[in-house]
Amino acid sequence: MDSFELTEQFMDRMTALLDFLLPAFVNEGRSVLTVAFGCTGGRHRSVAIAERTAAWLREQGMTPQVRHRDVAK
Repeated sequence: MDSFELTEQFMDRMTALLDFLLPAFVNEGRSVLTVAFGCTGGRHRSVAIAERTAAWLREQGMTPQVRHRDVAK
């Protein structure tokens, strides 16, 4: 399996998990959810995954805030 396939599989599983959890989260009246991704350098993989996850959340009607803590290192 190449890295592209692995990334796509990861995103499929991540969005499926969020799709499962978000309705219960909203029903409980919660308004803030923190999702964090990390990788060794914090400038490539985690940034790309965070941006893709934020885009997916926007498609679901959410308003994510993205902060790349280590991108400037």
